[in-house]
Parts: sequence; structure tokens; C-alpha cells
Amino acid sequence: MKKRLLFLIFFSSFFSFQAQQNLSEIKKELLINLKTIQKNYENKTLDNQQILDFFCENFYCSVCENNSMESTIKFQEINNYLQDIIPIINYKNLRKSNIIYDSENNQYTLGYQTAKPNPKTDFEGASAILHFKPKNGKLKFCGILVIP
Repeated sequence: MKKRLLFLIFFSSFFSFQAQQNLSEIKKELLINLKTIQKNYENKTLDNQQILDFFCENFYCSVCENNSMESTIKFQEINNYLQDIIPIINYKNLRKSNIIYDSENNQYTLGYQTAKPNPKTDFEGASAILHFKPKNGKLKFCGILVIP
């Protein structure tokens, strides 16, 4: 009985370690892609193929200002909102963040704090959350949520 219990503990810790390593590799890949997109945008070399490869067809954007009440923008409109999206991609802060996998929604999430809380003014802080979904063997950028 002890051997079985030890085996189960070892087995579950092994899979937990493997899953953590997998998340670290996924985060590394996402950060490389985000840095490339940001750099190419700043150098004005970001093309439609890169956008097609990296962004989902329907992109949720809480920071994109459009005329409709809908926060989802179509792939064809992403170019119009890159000036809103790119500043939220803070590579330095995202590097320090944890990656989370949400199995229910089949998505990965990276987030960071954009403003620290201030107890003197009762300001609770602000955060940015970036969502990625696996699509056709690639992780695609599917949304930004900024929480004031």
C-alpha cells in the first residue's frame, strides 16, 4: 500500500512538474511573439501576414475605441486599433507575470499590474490581462482586458 501511495505521489508530482515546464515554454513563446509584434509595429514593418498569424479573427479589446458598444473587433479592423493595442503589450512587465491556463475556455492568460494600489486614496490599482487561444497549432492573441 505504501509503495502504491508513493508511486501515486511521485506520478502526480511528475505531471505537475511537466505541466509547469510546458506553461513556461508556452509563456516564452508568447513573449517572443509579443516582442516581435511590438518591435515590428514600432519599426513600421508589421505586415498583414504577421497580424493574420498572431491575432484571432475576432479580437476582444476593452481599450479599443470604436463607435459601437461592442468591444470585439474583426481581424480586418485590427490595423485600425494597433495604436491602442501595442502600448498595452508591456514586455518588461509581462516577463514577470505568471501564465495561467483556463481549461474550461481553452485559453492562456498573461497579466500584469498597470498601476499599483494606493491605500491613501482608496485606489485599488489597475491591471491588463492578455488572452491567447490555440488555433490551428498556433497560439493566437484573442483579447486584451484592462481593469481600472
